[in-house]
Amino acid sequence: MSINGWMQNSCVFFPTLFLITTPLCLNLAFAQIQYQYYACYSSTGNYSNNSTYSPNLKELFSSLSTESVAIQGFSKNTIGAKPDQTSGLVLCRGDINPSMCDQCLNSSIVDITNLCPQSKEALIYYDYCLLRYSIQNFLNSTNNTNLLFLDSTLNVTGGRFSGWDSSNNTVKTYFNTVVNTLLSSVSDQAAYSSRKRFGTGVINITESLPVIYGLSQCTPDFSNDTCRACLQDLIDQMLQWFDGRQGGWILGVRCNLRYEIYTFFDGNPDIQLVTTSGTAVPNPSASDDKQTQPPSNTSKGGKNRLFIIIISLASSLFILACFIIFLWVRKLRYSETEDSQEESMLAISDETLNLWSRSSNFPLFNFNQIADATNNFSSDNKLGEGGFGPVYKGVLQDGLEIAVKRLSTYSGQGLIEFKNEIELIAKLQHRNLVRLLGWCIQGEEKVLVYEFMPNKSLDFFIFDKTREALLNWEKRFEIIEGIAQGLLYLHKHSRLRIIHRDLKASNVLLDSEMSPKISDFGLARIFGPKELQANTNRVVGT
Repeated sequence: MSINGWMQNSCVFFPTLFLITTPLCLNLAFAQIQYQYYACYSSTGNYSNNSTYSPNLKELFSSLSTESVAIQGFSKNTIGAKPDQTSGLVLCRGDINPSMCDQCLNSSIVDITNLCPQSKEALIYYDYCLLRYSIQNFLNSTNNTNLLFLDSTLNVTGGRFSGWDSSNNTVKTYFNTVVNTLLSSVSDQAAYSSRKRFGTGVINITESLPVIYGLSQCTPDFSNDTCRACLQDLIDQMLQWFDGRQGGWILGVRCNLRYEIYTFFDGNPDIQLVTTSGTAVPNPSASDDKQTQPPSNTSKGGKNRLFIIIISLASSLFILACFIIFLWVRKLRYSETEDSQEESMLAISDETLNLWSRSSNFPLFNFNQIADATNNFSSDNKLGEGGFGPVYKGVLQDGLEIAVKRLSTYSGQGLIEFKNEIELIAKLQHRNLVRLLGWCIQGEEKVLVYEFMPNKSLDFFIFDKTREALLNWEKRFEIIEGIAQGLLYLHKHSRLRIIHRDLKASNVLLDSEMSPKISDFGLARIFGPKELQANTNRVVGT
């Protein structure tokens, strides 16, 4: 896989020439040492072979490549006195063994000496280690300078991952959020749970998107909070450079961060973020701790138990009788309601047919047309279910995606809501109200047809710990403003003054641009122009 690279704070963009190791080449002991980037800084000048700086630099290199340094994976040192003082730092990746670290450090000294002869300041990056030296003492600074950005030239594509849709910003944002979640977790691991300031992790949220692997590292001389702040700065830059890419890597002298869709580090990951389902196992010791106390008086205990049994039987019979009476009364009321609903339905049909015959914007659908669009109301097309009845996704013959509400046969409130929806929403037109496309009454079937909202409802995001991160404050403000605009239209600017009475997160739908649309007007009520309050004889809303 080819890689593009950029160097920050340098005069030119630097293309790197390297091949990222594949999952089959993780045996680090035999990996070829090849640098990713080097820089010779001319601003600090050059030294001559007979200067004091030359032996100081050789002594510095010697101190940074000892066996103990290879074991610890990190070292920094300052040799000599000004103006010929030189300071240097080396860091090996936390997952490699001392032998590989030693090999990488020795290669870095040989390469930088050949690539930057007589430079007083230079830097070289490898896959497994880095080396920087300078005539200026930078060791007490926490600035993560000389950043190198390496990204995969390949985007995540739908051809390989079924859940990926490059045209849907929500899916793209979701992938970036998953990457952000992983990098935040491995950064916490490196900063707060590792003496080496090193962490690795894997995240597998859904089968439709790739498994993602991440790595983070700081120099071990950083404090916990300094390391975490350094890594957070890299996380904040990730989306700017690697939006939607299969992999990304930011290398810095003080901290670095990387993610790929394949395993690129050695050993098991420190963090595993995987969606799993399980049930809690009861603690057997809880029942073992309960001690059964023997009765102090056997005869008295027997009489008490008999009395309790008699009382329990009598109570059960009384409750059963009350329940039977309740069912009988309910059946009578339900029969009366069915008759009144049939009469009401006839009135609705005449009333709404007249209303819709005057408007070409709200066509009447044939039930067979709706059944074909929803694959005969297949469970695979089911989006959810409410008090009205189930909701299905459908596709008309012209390719238009629709949402279909089908009135449940046993829905007591559904018939009233059906009438309310047709009478109200057919008269409302606003960008923040869901659009009713049509309806259908055929025999026992009552159906409402709406525009389809691809991003479901607001509760799908705000009540999920993973998806809620997709809504940054800017997007949340836009959603809040859209809901407020919709309510303002209902309360003040529409032809009818309407109170929704059931506004909740599940009734705020989101279109492909995450714009909110208020839906479900089944419980809404019309108010007069000067009416400030009203009484109701039933509880509505949730």
